Amino acid sequence: MDLKKILGAVARGWKIVVASVAAFAVLTVIVTQFFLTPMYTSNTSVYIKLDDSSVITQTNLNLARSIVDTYDVILESDTVLNDVCYKIKGRTSKDYSMAEIKSMKTSGSINGTEVVRISITCADPEDAQIIADQLVASAEPVIADIMKIKSFEVLDYASLPTSPSSPSMIRNIAVAVLLALVLSCVGLILLEMLDKRVKDPGVLSDTLDVPLIGVIPKVKQQ
Repeated sequence: MDLKKILGAVARGWKIVVASVAAFAVLTVIVTQFFLTPMYTSNTSVYIKLDDSSVITQTNLNLARSIVDTYDVILESDTVLNDVCYKIKGRTSKDYSMAEIKSMKTSGSINGTEVVRISITCADPEDAQIIADQLVASAEPVIADIMKIKSFEVLDYASLPTSPSSPSMIRNIAVAVLLALVLSCVGLILLEMLDKRVKDPGVLSDTLDVPLIGVIPKVKQQ
């Protein structure tokens, strides 16, 4: 099946393609709006401070960057998470387990610097803010003791999210439209390949290798 036939099959079924795209888009809007739980993300950032010196050396910078991964592991330790669970109890809309808080957290260095961003994603925006701030507070004495860091400074305390971070309506619709286009086009091409009817007299002549004598036209009854 050559490219001309593929394009012809898709062109003839353009109504099916349009209907599929519209149906997928509408279904995606309904599912996203009414069936998916909005999630809110609260961010906080800390600067790893190795000592009280005001002089920042390249050695200190390299050391600070190298301990970011270790800091992330400490954030997920049972010691820190257990302290977070205990201290947020009664302040959040529900009690959270250590596993739940761990699954909410993402963290990492900002642009490869010694500044670390900690993010908490939760269905309740106020809970996300409370947990993010408490996670930093609970981790501070642990990281200072284990990693022998003098202290670290909070650059940005967690703010209250005002809009959901997910799901993204635009992204979901874009994915749905792309999926509808692919599925509908593939379906039309498969139907064309399985259709054994002869639609072009020239194809019949080429297939049987015999000359075409004539064509009986289809006459519509009045």
